[in-house]
Amino acid sequence: MGKMRLSRKESDVLACVELRANLSMPEIRKETGYRDHTIRYALKQLEDRGIATPIPFVDLSKLGFTLYNVFFSFSSDKKQLKQQFLKELNQTGPIVWVAEFGGDFQYALEICARHISEVQSTLSALTEKFGNIFFQKSVSTQFAAHLLPRRYLSSKSASSKPLSIYQTGVTEKTDELDHRILEALAGNGGSSHRRVAQLLEMPLSTLELRVKKLREKEIISGYFYAVRPDQYGYGSYKLLVFGKGISPKLGQRLLQYGTQHPNIVSMYECLGNWDYEIGVEVPSPKDVPQVIQELYETFGDEINNIQMLSKFDDLKIRPFPSSEVRENKKRTR
Repeated sequence: MGKMRLSRKESDVLACVELRANLSMPEIRKETGYRDHTIRYALKQLEDRGIATPIPFVDLSKLGFTLYNVFFSFSSDKKQLKQQFLKELNQTGPIVWVAEFGGDFQYALEICARHISEVQSTLSALTEKFGNIFFQKSVSTQFAAHLLPRRYLSSKSASSKPLSIYQTGVTEKTDELDHRILEALAGNGGSSHRRVAQLLEMPLSTLELRVKKLREKEIISGYFYAVRPDQYGYGSYKLLVFGKGISPKLGQRLLQYGTQHPNIVSMYECLGNWDYEIGVEVPSPKDVPQVIQELYETFGDEINNIQMLSKFDDLKIRPFPSSEVRENKKRTR
């Protein structure tokens, strides 16, 4: 069955709230010009159709975590083994993101760890259980992440700004209750605070006070909608950008360029085989070479190569790791 397209009102509302999921109704009304019932209906349609899911944007670096991206292909053709492996990835606590790709790599996963040894132990545990399934793997360390406004959705929401986090080495003091709250918010994106408080069996006032403090510390640096563009006919691509040397200025210029580009929706700054991962969303695969050509024309003197991957699906998105990570921390103290 073909994917349903977004209506004009749905596009405008999504463009308004995608990086500001906690925007108030008066603010959305002022920016879009739509009435309250129109906005509520559009948001409900977006969530019910699986197009957009609200989740917190957690600055994991302030909790002492680093994100490690592992791109790889699956070494076995056995369908059942692959399904079991993907199920295991979904259930593994330190793994917060899993995606299926086409191109030089078939899959990518993101491991949330306090030390690189935890990355090794996570990958080793998977290898012990499934054999040498990691083929042609590449690992990079992520030190900055930027979610950029989908400017192709609408011309109305020019005020949307990127959501960004950086590795600074500065951590904030938190406790086990804070982590339980972050985990519950991460796993119940669309739920109200009242519902999350019920799940955690705590007073609503306690939850809201804790969340307020997490916002003040910028551990929760915002709320956004995880968007599935495939549900309205757009394709997702990841561009692996290989820079010439190491240039902080290139990262700044790429971010400024991406923020204004209608089809660039994310940028990750990495240390590894490549230097940047740029997310692109376009209505047709034929549009991707044009974006790549524009990058070469603008930054050609500073870029060695751009490698394109087609993203088929996000199989797992968790803005905060599950309790397994905290258990590992306790055991290694």
